[in-house]
Amino acid sequence: MALPVNLFAGIVEELTLKDVKYILIALGVALLVVIVIGGIGLVAESRWYLVTYGILMGLLAMANLGGGVYLLNQTDSIKKTVDTFMDDSFLDPSMTIFHEIESRFKCCGTFGPDFYLTYDGEDFVAPSCCEGGRYCSKFTAYQRGCSYVLRAGLEKESTNWGF
Repeated sequence: MALPVNLFAGIVEELTLKDVKYILIALGVALLVVIVIGGIGLVAESRWYLVTYGILMGLLAMANLGGGVYLLNQTDSIKKTVDTFMDDSFLDPSMTIFHEIESRFKCCGTFGPDFYLTYDGEDFVAPSCCEGGRYCSKFTAYQRGCSYVLRAGLEKESTNWGF
């Protein structure tokens, strides 16, 4: 009997970063239990423990493979999520998160320094776009847009997790 492809689609769409942390902790604990079962089976030379260990390791391997395939297929979703997050952060009046991202990742604006408006003929951008944290022009600011930088990093990581 084949399982429908979208069996877990509703669950996965509602996951938050906090949920992912708990899932990773639970998987770590499960792996520890499986390792202990394998160790007991090895020391006690118990066939039952070793068979249980083999079955549980097979299940964990299938879960790992399934998670990897899922992550590899999520690149479009990752792009949309990053773009939405960056747009929302840029439109936030305080822009605290956005400026922190610009400083940390050495990027400027959502898609580059041209994303900042020109006021009174001046092409200055936020100090977080500039080397040393000082005001600078659009031409000397970091030229990479933060959406591109974050998308590239997340796509690379999702590919790494997928293998």
